[in-house]
Amino acid sequence: MSLVLIVEDSPTQAQQLQFILESHGLTTRIARDGREALALVNEDAFDLVLTDVVMPHLSGFELCRTIKNDPRHKNLPVIILTTLADPMDMVQALEFGADSYITKPYKEDFLIHRINAVLHDARADTNHKFQMGAEIQFLGKRFNITSEKKQILSLLISTFEDIVRTNQDLKKSQDELTSANAQIERYAHLLEGQVRISEEKYGTLMRHAHDAILICDQQGTIVEVNEQSKTLFQRPESGLLGRTVEDLVAPDSRDRVATLKDMIGSEIGTGPAVRPTVEFQVLRQDGSVRHVECSAGAVAFAEGDLRIRILRDVTGRRQAETTLLERERRLSSIYETTGDTLYHLAVEKDGKYRFISVNNAFVTTTGIDAARVVGKLVNEIIPEPSLTLVLEKYAEAIREQKLVRWEETSVYPTGRLTGDVSVAPVFDEAGNCTHLVGAVHDITKLKEAQEVLERQTEVLRASEQRHRYLVDALPHALVIVGQDGRITDVNAQTTRMFGYEREELLGQAVEMLMPESLHHAHAELRAGYLHNPTARMMGTRPDFFGLRKDGGKFPVDVGLNPERTSRGLEIICTIIDMTERRRMEAQMAASQKMETIGQLAGGVAHDFNNMLAVILSYANFVLKAVSAQDSVRGDVEEIITAANRSAALTRQLLAFSRRQMLKLEDANPNAVVMGMEKMLRRLIGEDVQLTTRLAPDLGIVRADISQMEQVFLNLAVNSRDAMPMGGQLSIETSNVELDDAYVNGHIDVKPGPYVMLSVSDNGSGMDKATQARLFEPFFTTKEQGKGTGLGLSTVYGIVKQLGGSIYVYSELKHGTTFKIYLPRAAHVPAETGPQLSAGRETRGTGTILLVEDEQQVRSAARRILESAGFRVLAAAEGDEALRLAEGEPGAIMLLLTDVVMPQMSGAELAERLLALRPSVRVLYMTGYTEGAISQHGVLKEGVRVVFKPFSTDSLLEQVRKVMGTT
Repeated sequence: MSLVLIVEDSPTQAQQLQFILESHGLTTRIARDGREALALVNEDAFDLVLTDVVMPHLSGFELCRTIKNDPRHKNLPVIILTTLADPMDMVQALEFGADSYITKPYKEDFLIHRINAVLHDARADTNHKFQMGAEIQFLGKRFNITSEKKQILSLLISTFEDIVRTNQDLKKSQDELTSANAQIERYAHLLEGQVRISEEKYGTLMRHAHDAILICDQQGTIVEVNEQSKTLFQRPESGLLGRTVEDLVAPDSRDRVATLKDMIGSEIGTGPAVRPTVEFQVLRQDGSVRHVECSAGAVAFAEGDLRIRILRDVTGRRQAETTLLERERRLSSIYETTGDTLYHLAVEKDGKYRFISVNNAFVTTTGIDAARVVGKLVNEIIPEPSLTLVLEKYAEAIREQKLVRWEETSVYPTGRLTGDVSVAPVFDEAGNCTHLVGAVHDITKLKEAQEVLERQTEVLRASEQRHRYLVDALPHALVIVGQDGRITDVNAQTTRMFGYEREELLGQAVEMLMPESLHHAHAELRAGYLHNPTARMMGTRPDFFGLRKDGGKFPVDVGLNPERTSRGLEIICTIIDMTERRRMEAQMAASQKMETIGQLAGGVAHDFNNMLAVILSYANFVLKAVSAQDSVRGDVEEIITAANRSAALTRQLLAFSRRQMLKLEDANPNAVVMGMEKMLRRLIGEDVQLTTRLAPDLGIVRADISQMEQVFLNLAVNSRDAMPMGGQLSIETSNVELDDAYVNGHIDVKPGPYVMLSVSDNGSGMDKATQARLFEPFFTTKEQGKGTGLGLSTVYGIVKQLGGSIYVYSELKHGTTFKIYLPRAAHVPAETGPQLSAGRETRGTGTILLVEDEQQVRSAARRILESAGFRVLAAAEGDEALRLAEGEPGAIMLLLTDVVMPQMSGAELAERLLALRPSVRVLYMTGYTEGAISQHGVLKEGVRVVFKPFSTDSLLEQVRKVMGTT
């Protein structure tokens, strides 16, 4: 295998030459200039030196001369490789001993052909070379040529081959020129040998030649021209004849023409009539310049010598070469100076990819020297796991015949590199991919910056999430409104309070959250606030309401707080649902009213008793004073009867005012009910069916048994009067625990253990207005003469005097339930059954569909369930509940529904929901007792029911039992 030294100062061209030579079986080394080349020549036994001409420190010509003058290396072949096309270069190459001469640009096959030819000649002639010397004059200079004969011939051939190769784009003209040159040479030889030449053949040659032919005499005067000469110079024949070639040459080229003239004149008759070409510029008649290649020769005749000039117009080729060289220099500069990594790959027949060249950025970025890369396969340079991806992308680019881009991260000596990679295929005329051109833009720092940004964004997102959690945990609604009055954000409580999803509110006018009657006033209020935005309450007016999605109105308080943000001024509105507070205020007012009435009634009863005592005393005096036959006696007896009836009324007033004398003792309400059951049955009549449901482990209360009997008696009579056509009366007892959640909604109750007494009927029921005045003394809805209006007020007074509470649950046409809560006696042992302690509670999971037409009850139940971990879908009535169920993608574990609701009962809702979701479980809630519910006929036997009012523990206990979590 031959060893070739490449001497080239351009790294790109050196790498390209190295790849070409090594791909044809040659071994190469690279020197960056002449000095480095001489050092390598002295170190190693090279078979050939391939050198550029123009290099720093030592040119290619000087390198050649130095090598040839050294006895150790005089037989080392040297090939000159350059972009220069001056004939002087060829002469200098001969003078310095060059073995061959190749001009750039060259074709790969031609380059290899010349190298192999020189190597073959060098091996063949090693032992029998001889030197020949000659002194020549060329372009006004003398040169001493010492090369051996075959070397000179080889260089001349290579120079001629360069001319032929350079003009391949004009091959047809070249062939014609060669033919013409042969004709001229033959013509010259015939003249020289005084052989007759046919004038016809000569004329044909002159007429059909594609190059300009000038025939000059010994003085250089043009004596004959062909048609192409007139075309080249844009002159008529008369404008050429009689002139010299120097007259037609551009001033910058006249020295070269004069030198050519001297060379030809000195060799007349000694050699071929046509000499190697010289390039110069000629002037046209219009002053424009054309580039020509001139082949010149001289022939001796008896009549005198003739000079022949053959000129070929190479202007187009020269312009193309100039453009090509400029483009090559520009691309080479870009290739070497760009900050992006660039590389050039050869696609081999076995499908492998080999590096042809890499730029400086490749070396800087990867830390791998170009000499270690060029000529190597891709899989020898690119590490795994990146290699697999790279090969896939190369195959994709070739298969799809397009540029392919991807991101790739690899580890090189310089560190971890992330690049934006692109690769494009190059195809030959047959459609085969021969090369790949790749570029890598280093985005390592960009990726690192992106990672930092992502981490910062994650921190910001977490902070925003914490902020959102805090805002959503607020017990009040938070609505953020822009200056245009549109909602920009809300918290979770807002969606629960108003019934909208967050997405439904964003971007909407804030007026959608208030009744239409307030829109005009709110617009004026908002305009005034924006004029002077300060933190303040909007007011606690009793007529300021919020509007739910379902159309329901509820009282609210609104606080305003201005905030400057990137979006401009925004108003943070804090909205408090005043429903519970108003209800508590109403309870407080009613309690105070009842307290006032009780105080008044107690005072009146006390004074009235004193007067009744006087009346009865004096009436008895009169009764004793008159005889049995006296007509006045009957009047006195009526007075005494009326006074006794008045005394009974005062006792009821005293009971209402909680001023009657009580005999407190440990009492079992079950025993009281069972003791008076027969009397109650007689009292209510046969048309009313009495049922009792008494808790077997009922607690003991401190009470006056006679007053407790009065309570049951009055309630039973009230229920009987509500069922004139007959019905069902139910008395129930149970133990209950009233917790803080229940107490917070009832101002006159303390938390703790209670005994619940319930009296229910399925009579006519009462409206809200009647219920509001139910316990007022002398208030009655009965006909005149059928009631005093003191029955329920007496019950109220007794219960309050025993430290208990009484509540009524009633709806028109659905009957009434009275629930009485009496404190359990403190000394009675607590129940030993299993209790659900707060510390042992199981967090709830799953979705519960809550349906309750009373908003206050619905809100309280939802809050209890969500605080225990359940997800709650809340609805005010059956149709809304079914719509929520149809739109819910996940499972619904439990339906918690009121029994009696407008439009659709709880039982009907459960039946329709089970048709949609057969696996859902059902728990009913009601203010009636279990017996009353059965009497209404709205529920089947055996269903699960939780009774109102319920505590947190009692509701969650029933929910967990039904869902099977305890």
